[in-house]
Amino acid sequence: MARSARKCWYVMSLRVAVGFGLTVALLAGLLIVGGGLRSSVEASEAVKAFVPITPTRVLDTRQPGQGGPFGHGATRNLRVAGIEAVPAGAVAVAMNVTVTQPTGDGFVTVWPTGKPQPGTSNLNFVAGETVPNLVTIGVGSNGDISIFDYIYAQTGSVHVIVDIVGWYQAGFNPITPSRVMDTRSGLGGLKLAPGETRELLIQGAGGLPPVAVGAVALNVTSVNPTGGGGGGYLTIWPSGRPMPNASSLNFQAGEIAANAVISGVGAGGKISIYNFSGTTDVLVDVAGWFSVGYDALTPFRALDTRQAGQVALGPGETRTLNVIGVGGVPAEGVGAVALNVTAAIPTEAGFLTIWPDGRPMPNASSLNFVRGQTVPNAVVAGVGSNGRIAIHNPFGNVHVIVDITGWFAQSDSEPPVLQSLSLSPPAVNTSTGAQNIVVTARVTDNLAGTGVGRNLFEIRFRSPSGNQFVWTSMFSTNRISGTELDGVYQSTMNVPAFSESGTWNVEYVNLNDAAGNFRRMTATQLANAGHPTSFTNN
Repeated sequence: MARSARKCWYVMSLRVAVGFGLTVALLAGLLIVGGGLRSSVEASEAVKAFVPITPTRVLDTRQPGQGGPFGHGATRNLRVAGIEAVPAGAVAVAMNVTVTQPTGDGFVTVWPTGKPQPGTSNLNFVAGETVPNLVTIGVGSNGDISIFDYIYAQTGSVHVIVDIVGWYQAGFNPITPSRVMDTRSGLGGLKLAPGETRELLIQGAGGLPPVAVGAVALNVTSVNPTGGGGGGYLTIWPSGRPMPNASSLNFQAGEIAANAVISGVGAGGKISIYNFSGTTDVLVDVAGWFSVGYDALTPFRALDTRQAGQVALGPGETRTLNVIGVGGVPAEGVGAVALNVTAAIPTEAGFLTIWPDGRPMPNASSLNFVRGQTVPNAVVAGVGSNGRIAIHNPFGNVHVIVDITGWFAQSDSEPPVLQSLSLSPPAVNTSTGAQNIVVTARVTDNLAGTGVGRNLFEIRFRSPSGNQFVWTSMFSTNRISGTELDGVYQSTMNVPAFSESGTWNVEYVNLNDAAGNFRRMTATQLANAGHPTSFTNN
């Protein structure tokens, strides 16, 4: 049976707080190392996983009023949810964290505020080095994360920059970061030999469940590698699949290098780790796992400017790259892609900025490097409306390598839009009995639509004195034409007999979609959009 529109009438004192509201709860997840096949879930669930944003800088201690550099052993809390870029309901964020101008060697650890500090690291650095890394972390107390800096000399300082690239609604299950491999102590075996491939059981390790883990979020660190002057690299992919032509972490002999990795979980719940040359100790920290909304791929090389027919990015150049319909990424329904981006043979110190093509270039960096250095970084980038990302290089010439490691289903984070509104008749007379006003509204939504059985539209009017109000709400069953993405809805609002005479002004309109996005419009907003804001009771 179709559900009818609700019609309500209230007579109240102004001292009585009577109202109607909607609370929208958004579950957010954390992005960690990539997964396997997408879990079997309905599409409406899958689109809620990850919401990419144009990279937004929320901390730069080099700037005035940002607290100055971190000293040795310093811990600071940073608000990352409940700010302009990320709603208070987010439970995890993906962000690029960069350290610069360190006066000594050390590392940085990031974790949700309010939880014990883990014995893991997210970035390792040496004096004078600028190092970025992607960090996906659950949101802690009051919407904060905690950042800890350790300098081995126990004196000195380092500047920290944080750029948020997206947040999670659902599908990601963050855990307190846990170390599942450390070959220095024999955890996961001894050092990796040149050309060696080692499998690591990841499902059921470090707090992950023993089954149904499609993808994981990792931070992988190479410690004291040997090898030639060209350095080496690690490649990580789901066990049981062919090794891809891709790199997950690049390093030079003798250095400590870390990188976030998004990788699928393969046969037997394992990942495979390949070491190209020399020997190296390997540390693997796991931060969470995906259940829905993320599809991990065997890494696919989408760009390598070192190859024949390609040229390096020049100074000030912005180049776009198609990231849909290639390497297993579908041609539609993609909101963001997970990448490993490598800068190679740069002629000057600099950085790359990556963002959805078609949007203004943000004040953010995705990857920092010095002259001659080969540096990788995991990047999560929203996809532009044309299916492309933009890559900008401000200084010198640099070769760029882009490996796609997975993709996120398009997320609906936009509330519905009221396209038209009419009241018929616009004037009534209740002196002889109750009267009805037919409310007709055209509502559009960008992705999830209005759904089934949801209270998608509500309008409320107050009497001239403010002591009385009438209202009506509509459900998807009130749609008289169109679709859930663009439909016309109609309901009848009852104005009781002997209601207060005069002009009744709209108090608000509420709009709601199937993904839980909510918009409230005031009388001023309605008027500015050209919609009626009152009716008359003669």
